[in-house]
Amino acid sequence: MKILALDTATPHASVALVTDGATSERSCQVTTHSEGLLLMIDQVLRESNSAIEALDAIVCGQGPGSYTGLRIGVATAKGLCLASGKPLVLLSTMTALASAVGPIVSDERWVMVVLDARRGEVFVGLYRNGVSVGDELVCEPGKVGQHLPAEPAMLVGDGAARYHAQLLSQLPAAELAPAELHAVQARYLAQVATDDVSRGRFAELRAAVPRYLRAPDIRPPRVVS
Repeated sequence: MKILALDTATPHASVALVTDGATSERSCQVTTHSEGLLLMIDQVLRESNSAIEALDAIVCGQGPGSYTGLRIGVATAKGLCLASGKPLVLLSTMTALASAVGPIVSDERWVMVVLDARRGEVFVGLYRNGVSVGDELVCEPGKVGQHLPAEPAMLVGDGAARYHAQLLSQLPAAELAPAELHAVQARYLAQVATDDVSRGRFAELRAAVPRYLRAPDIRPPRVVS
């Protein structure tokens, strides 16, 4: 199985081509994802001596995250699918982070993914045994403790890293994941997507849109009389 995965929900852009366990991956910090997304896609395809036409599917992180970043990522993935005829899988960006910490989390432990939502807020998602539990939400860092049972948990994500002091003060049974796991890595999206691909569970391209979780930052211009 050959899967191209990309995620642009955070300032850490990530692209990976996963082929039967072998991975070619590129990632970088960006100010706008339009700067290098297509270049990274081209690089992983060339490195693996592959073409878009040889893929089994294209996987894209659906969010939550940056509005502009998500629009660029989903639009790019949809464009590649339309041009190549390949199917699209959309997965929560949080799935990649939950999957990354899976090997170091025991079955009975919760995983709380916390992404920096800016404006003094975070996006939060709960996982157990690699499965999403409940709805993703957006809240202030100081209110995250209201959404997690008083049980051992692993905190992961750029929001967990940024607000770790506030989070750990509310969640005494929690611990912070290793620093290298807080950035979204597209290869984990590809790994999670293999079941969807093998079962033919794909997104409908016309209806495929990012998941923002809150209203856009853009406001109508003020009318000055």
